[in-house]
Amino acid sequence: MAQAMFHENVIRKRSKTLTKEYQTMTTTHLSLTTANESLTKTEQRPSSFSNSFYKAINFVQQKLSAANDEQKQQFTNIREK
Repeated sequence: MAQAMFHENVIRKRSKTLTKEYQTMTTTHLSLTTANESLTKTEQRPSSFSNSFYKAINFVQQKLSAANDEQKQQFTNIREK
């Protein structure tokens, strides 16, 4: 019985950790998406940031967007079958 209680506590801790990681990941993804949508092409960016920084951010956002589009397409294909 003690062993079962131990395993139950381990499972609870792991699920809490995974939930926190998921929430952090989701929040980060949403903030990147929001930041990308709020900036327009003609908007001036602060000169304190380097051009390579924005290139890196844009690259990551494009990868996230492509992965999201790919997942949507896979889901659509599964639903159509």
